[in-house]
Amino acid sequence: MKNKKNILILVLSAALLASCGGGQGGKEKVETTYADATPNNPYGAISNFSRDNDGTLKPGDQLSFHVQAADDFFIDKIVVNGEVVVTETADKTSGDYTITLAEGKNRINAYYRIDKTIDFVERCKLSDVNVDIATYAKVTNKNRAAAGLDFRKDGIEEMKTTYLDKDAFLNFVDGDTTHVETCHYEYTVKIRYLSIDTPESTSEIEEWGKSAALFNKSKLENAKHIILTSQGWATGAEDKHSETDGNQRDLAYVWYTDKETPRMNDFRCLNLEMVYEGYSFGIGSPADGGEKLYRLFDKAQKSAEANKRHLFSTDVDPLYDYDGPTTLSLKEIYQHTTQTTDGSGIVSVHCDYVDEETHRQDLYRVHGYVTRKLEGAFWIQDKPSYEGRTPEAYGMYVFTYAQTSIMPGDEVDVIGALSVYSGTLQINGISWHDIDPNPERDIVIKSSGNRIVPISMSTAEYASKTYDHVLVELEDDVYGYNKVAQYGIHSEGGSHEINEYNTHFPFYNTNNKLTTFGHLGSSTGPEIRVTITDGVLLRYGTEISYSHKFLGGGTNYYLAADPKKAYEDTGAALVYNKSVAALEAMMDPTSPTYQPTLVKEVYTQKTYHLTGIMGNYISTSGKNQVYQVNVVSPADVKIKAAA
Repeated sequence: MKNKKNILILVLSAALLASCGGGQGGKEKVETTYADATPNNPYGAISNFSRDNDGTLKPGDQLSFHVQAADDFFIDKIVVNGEVVVTETADKTSGDYTITLAEGKNRINAYYRIDKTIDFVERCKLSDVNVDIATYAKVTNKNRAAAGLDFRKDGIEEMKTTYLDKDAFLNFVDGDTTHVETCHYEYTVKIRYLSIDTPESTSEIEEWGKSAALFNKSKLENAKHIILTSQGWATGAEDKHSETDGNQRDLAYVWYTDKETPRMNDFRCLNLEMVYEGYSFGIGSPADGGEKLYRLFDKAQKSAEANKRHLFSTDVDPLYDYDGPTTLSLKEIYQHTTQTTDGSGIVSVHCDYVDEETHRQDLYRVHGYVTRKLEGAFWIQDKPSYEGRTPEAYGMYVFTYAQTSIMPGDEVDVIGALSVYSGTLQINGISWHDIDPNPERDIVIKSSGNRIVPISMSTAEYASKTYDHVLVELEDDVYGYNKVAQYGIHSEGGSHEINEYNTHFPFYNTNNKLTTFGHLGSSTGPEIRVTITDGVLLRYGTEISYSHKFLGGGTNYYLAADPKKAYEDTGAALVYNKSVAALEAMMDPTSPTYQPTLVKEVYTQKTYHLTGIMGNYISTSGKNQVYQVNVVSPADVKIKAAA
């Protein structure tokens, strides 16, 4: 029985070897096939193979095929099994090629290069985001009331420029963020540009970030017309209202022209131009902006790469500091800072360490003690506490979105760039690492747990002594009131308050930052401006600070619905412009104008004790200046009693 088993094993083994071509005198069959490695390449296609891929091919056979580049591309090279077999030096859009097949599978790939001479920004038109002539006529209608288009509701509107209005509000933040004012309803739009992400130049500092910011500014500050379109227009969505990001910025494509009376095709897409000029990478997918627009951004980036523009060059960024920080004290910085007022009353602040000519972002190391922190940002001053009634003291705001381990009471060395914002100096572009920080770039905590003592100020001292970003405590109480608009200054803010610039549709403020006013020491004492920073909620009984009326007193009406969505253009929606009697009627269920989502808030006038960061404030226009106290912690406001 044992011998039979051995014979059976030998027979099966011989059969197996024969079937594999491995028997005596047998030959292993060699197969040759080919495959198009990129059958769905959007930049070109391989076709017209001379032989069928049917199993009759053998090594050494010749295979011919045709290559056709897509529009705006040339053939670059042919690669087989990872080896370049053809390199095209001429600008060929099509060609026939022959290769010799090797053993096994032959993977054939064609690579393509962009036509470097094409201006893809010039090719991009408003029609590529589905704007037609009729819509364009409404957008540019000089009779804004007749046009009736609102950016947040309709996803398209013209913005103010200095050509249209010499007092137009334009605030350039960085390469992909700009604040503008709408032409029709005259509210502020904080734009975050769609489909791009430029290098950072504010919270962080990256190569080419400041250059991108200046390029963005150069185009819009000289533009005669600016139009915003939402993502809904690009994708062809039925609902085209604007969308916001996590920082409550409206997402938009930005179109501009320097022509005084432009035609529809005269507008250039600034988002696309940022990519084309190599100041940004294109981001997103065809689903985000539509297939046609996505391909234009893709081609614009390939053009920037091929032409080695900015981010894609080997050049150094002339505005980036590669040399490392220079050490300065807070006192030295302020000793080299001046404030001037021109003949028209425009106030400006100049610091010798801020390069206003080239805008180079040089790095400085500054020592200080952390007094307050809000989210990522924090304030430092040169000492944890001071002696004397009105001591010499210097402070600075450190702007960052980064989350760090820094806490009030920490002694720190901060490295970043200096800039002027709203009339005050700040440090931005910091770097932070918990583990193994780089002392030549990162914030370093020198000590912790230092006791921070605010400077105590009487009413007379507050009126005569000013500090920048220094923690103060007011000895006398503040008597809150609602300041009516005068001199361009007024109370404002609160997430339950309608944006003051948009009274037609009730869009609410996008954050809960409050600006309010009061009298210091008595109901007729010196005026004081108080800013309650976004993220700080104050409470008094059942009242919560969702309106600037919280401290000064007053009545507020608002629609309790999603503030990001536009309301229908009905009489019931025009809450802001209605009389008190009409609003009260809208709250009556028996009234024909009943609006069930209308809410009434009544705030009492308050007296409060205040600790906060004192600092200079200059409006964006430079026409208004005042010192204010910034509240960055709810514990710093002690409401004592209603006035």
